Amino acid sequence: MDSKGNEPAKRLVGKRTLVTGAGTGIGRAVGLELAREGSVVALLYAHSGTGALSAVEEVNRRGGRAKAFQADFGQLDSVRRLAGEVVEYLGGLDILVNNAGISMNEPFEKVTPEQFDLLYHVNVRAMFFLTQAVLPTMLAQGRGVVINMTSI
Repeated sequence: MDSKGNEPAKRLVGKRTLVTGAGTGIGRAVGLELAREGSVVALLYAHSGTGALSAVEEVNRRGGRAKAFQADFGQLDSVRRLAGEVVEYLGGLDILVNNAGISMNEPFEKVTPEQFDLLYHVNVRAMFFLTQAVLPTMLAQGRGVVINMTSI
């Protein structure tokens, strides 16, 4: 509420957002906040959809619009399929939040080439090619924002 008792204006009304890694933690919280600010959100999860689906319920209960999508970021075809499904659902895309990521709980010297490949595919390759896949939509609209997140 502002000093006059009015609700503050929602800053993202009319915006369409995809948040990856939205099944838990930071991604879920970012998706909920963007929806609270008025954006329609597509929430991507990788394995268990429990967190993303509960976020969708919360957004819709509050009068917003959200949908959860599942994709395997280790598989490039899954990433590209996701891009098309999300753009179709949203009718465009204004904001892409690349938040999905995994880590290895292995000592550095024990990481196998297969583990490294999975880490790289999810954390770097999928983010790159998802951004590439949605770029034509953003360019055709004449606008778009890409936010790449990371954490330790």
